[in-house]
Parts: sequence; structure tokens; C-alpha cells
Amino acid sequence: MTYDTIDVVTASIQATENDFSIVPGDVNQQILTTFTSTNPSAVASDFTAAINWDDGSSSVGTIVANGDGTFSVDGAHSYAAAGSESVTISITGAASETTTVTDAVTVSTLWVSTNSIAIDQDGYFTGIVGHFDSSISSDPSAYTCGS
Repeated sequence: MTYDTIDVVTASIQATENDFSIVPGDVNQQILTTFTSTNPSAVASDFTAAINWDDGSSSVGTIVANGDGTFSVDGAHSYAAAGSESVTISITGAASETTTVTDAVTVSTLWVSTNSIAIDQDGYFTGIVGHFDSSISSDPSAYTCGS
């Protein structure tokens, strides 16, 4: 009689952090981490994610299949005040495999200063109206100005 050997390999999850910045009071959906599984048949519903926001609150993350064999954990949260936070994301797969990743979050206020402006007799001016700290986003479309 001949016996064959079968190797059983436990699936594993590899995740990378995704540090980000946010303004207090904003609730923005964020990609918190991107991960892969050694299970080639894995689908998004095979995973769950628990998020600890480092301010006493937690939530469940949304698992998204990215279409390239990777998955993302999305989450949304609002911080009350500026500061530094460490968001911990724990991912569990269908075979009970787990991994944990921690994102560094900068919660910073938008710093704005204004300049004095001189308006000519026709009601026009040329010059800089103000400055702001753009450390939140380098994309100008992320900011609006109202009157």
C-alpha cells in the first residue's frame, strides 16, 4: 500500500499601513490598510476588520476587493480635537488567520492667516488675501473659500 503526503498550509494575511491626516470634525472615508492573503480563492466576504480609533471608540471596517488580488479596509471616523492618533486595524480571515496593522493619524487644524488688502476706487485689488497651512492635502481642490 502506498500513502501520499498532503501538506496543509494555513492561509496568512499581509497588510501595510496607510498613514493619513484629517481635520477635527471631518468624517472622511479613508483607506486604512491594503492587504493580501495567501489564499488565492479569497473574496472580500472572507474577511472582517475591527478598527480601534485610539480615542476610546471603535468600529467595524468595510472590506473592499481591489480587483488586483489585494483588498482594502475602509473606515470613517471624526476626531474632536487636533493631535496624533494611532489607528489599529485587526483583520481576520475565514480560516481564523489574523494580522494587525497600525496607522499614524495626524489630526491637525487648518491654520489660516489673513493680510490687509487695499481696494482701489473701482473696487478691485491685486494681491494675496491670506495664507494657510496645506499640510492636510497638497491638492488645492481639497479646500474651499467662502465669503
